[in-house]
Amino acid sequence: MDAVAYTIWPGLYGDNETDITPQAIKNMRNTATEMMSFYDLVVYIPIDESIALEDDNFRDTDPEYRRQMAKIFEGLLIQDIDDPNFDKYGYKVATISGTREERVNQFKEYIKAHQQ
Repeated sequence: MDAVAYTIWPGLYGDNETDITPQAIKNMRNTATEMMSFYDLVVYIPIDESIALEDDNFRDTDPEYRRQMAKIFEGLLIQDIDDPNFDKYGYKVATISGTREERVNQFKEYIKAHQQ
């Protein structure tokens, strides 16, 4: 999923910095959707502007780039989330947020609530 999202970015926001065509982007989105059918659960952690992202030379800290990437991930992961037949994609999305400790606790609660 990451590879698809980061490859799509230049075609959507890269100011012609890529030769990725709109058709290629459409094909990648379709591929991502097909891949997601193999998952039961996706944990999504949206951007939280109140939590500073450390410049660790690994992640980009540009706020606009981060918002753009979040939009791409949300488009791939949460398609038609308001659709009453949302589970037709075969996976659920658990959205968790907050500090690392808060996210861990939220995910533990999610697991407890959805154990079979």
